Formats: sequence, C-alpha cells, structure tokens
Amino acid sequence: MTIPRDAPSSVGGGRLPSSRTRPARWTPSARSGQAGRPAGATYPAAKGALEAAAKVLAVREAGHGVLTNVVRPGFTLTDRVLSTPWLGQGAVDAGSAETPTGRICTPEDVASAAAYLGSAANRHVNGEILSVAGGRHPTR
Repeated sequence: MTIPRDAPSSVGGGRLPSSRTRPARWTPSARSGQAGRPAGATYPAAKGALEAAAKVLAVREAGHGVLTNVVRPGFTLTDRVLSTPWLGQGAVDAGSAETPTGRICTPEDVASAAAYLGSAANRHVNGEILSVAGGRHPTR
C-alpha cells in the first residue's frame, strides 16, 4: 500500500495522518508466514513471499524516499473469530492465555501500528516486519 505525500489514506476504515513528508508502504502479513501451519502450504508460502518482497522494495525504493514495512498481526479478535464454530470465545481465551500480555490482538492494535508506520513520526523504520502479537512467538 502506498500512502501519497499530501493526502490522507484510508486503511481498514481508519485514517492515517496527512502530515507525511514522504510516501510510505506497509502491508499486512501473518504469523504463519514465519512458522508455517499444519494444514496447507499455500497461505504461509504467500505470506513469506509477501514479506520477502517487502524487504526487496524497502531497499529498492528507499533512495526515492519511500519506506516499506510489513505489519504482522497475531491472532486477532474479530467478529469472524467469535462467530466461527471451531474458534469462538474458547480460542480467544486460549490465545489470551498463551500471550504474554494476557490478551490477543485487536484491530485497533493493528491500525495503530500501521498508522505509526505511515506517519511523519516514522522517519527511519524501513524493511521491517512489525509483529503485533503481544510478545507471542509464532511457534507457540
């Protein structure tokens, strides 16, 4: 995702600050791109490729003043999680117990990370994969 220099950009229903002095890119990923998952290889492979591509773009575009990063959310509390029969509140409780902060990620946590990466406050973070998972390691 590219954030234009002089225009606010909409991300997941939120607004990013328009005070950005240079374009920035960020893209969402998933923990399975790092650790894999037992059922199916295509999703983790796609997330791993996305993260690798972002690192290439970070190097290639930095000279043009574009910062490129990845936001990697952990297990995130959404309506879909709560309404999915094999997930639901039980999975939320289990995930919270396994996370050092004692809770799972919220959409607001992800939006805050993306807003920082796209803001004027981010002047030098480039080529990074920002995990928003409360300290929970992908292999846990």
